[in-house]
Amino acid sequence: MLRLSPADFRYAALHPLRAWRYLARRDAIDATICRRYLPEHPVVVEAGAFDGTNSREFVTAWQAAAVYAFEPVPTAFERLAKVAAEFPGKIFPQPLALGCESGRAVMHVSGGRAQGEQSSSLLEPTATRGEFPFVEFSGATTEVEVVTLDDWARERGVGRVDFLWLDLQGFELNALQGSVGLLAGCSAIHCEVQNIPLYAGAALYPEVRDWLGEQGFHPVCEAIFRRGGNVLFAKQSVEVP
Repeated sequence: MLRLSPADFRYAALHPLRAWRYLARRDAIDATICRRYLPEHPVVVEAGAFDGTNSREFVTAWQAAAVYAFEPVPTAFERLAKVAAEFPGKIFPQPLALGCESGRAVMHVSGGRAQGEQSSSLLEPTATRGEFPFVEFSGATTEVEVVTLDDWARERGVGRVDFLWLDLQGFELNALQGSVGLLAGCSAIHCEVQNIPLYAGAALYPEVRDWLGEQGFHPVCEAIFRRGGNVLFAKQSVEVP
């Protein structure tokens, strides 16, 4: 059930088009929309793959896709690896986090029955606690390996990425800044964005949009509301209704 606060209703009054789109899509952008901007056999990088749900959807939507699924939280990675085993040669799980520089970092691990580790972030949770009380942060952390996508691709011999899917709880811009080399050949980016800082130091939507604009990407589909949501960016600036 959709949970709306007084602040949500005020936001809806100020942004009726966004409210309508959100009610129609919530924060999801369908694969059929993404397909319009992708080649027939896309190379997909999914960062924040969690339990492999989206990875499975990608190889179902694009049966010739190669999906490199990044998930650094060990317990979530175990579930991702089981999904990948169902699709040998299609889903390639990576126990890594993406960032703007390679090294080690501390991951703040979320819990709770509703979300599990899905809200884990390399940034400390702040407004998340009040906005999403069903997401638990008990202080649990784990050290993870962070790589830039450009470094990883160079080491793995991956020459191109057609589609980036980023769900990194405020760390999306950091990951993008470590992917500049591959962005030149990338067709589209599905990116979670925030309108309010749910995590300490998280880049907000305008900053992400402006930075990607400098790389030649433009928003073509939004599924966002007061707190944020998801935006599809592409090099073809044709907005999807």
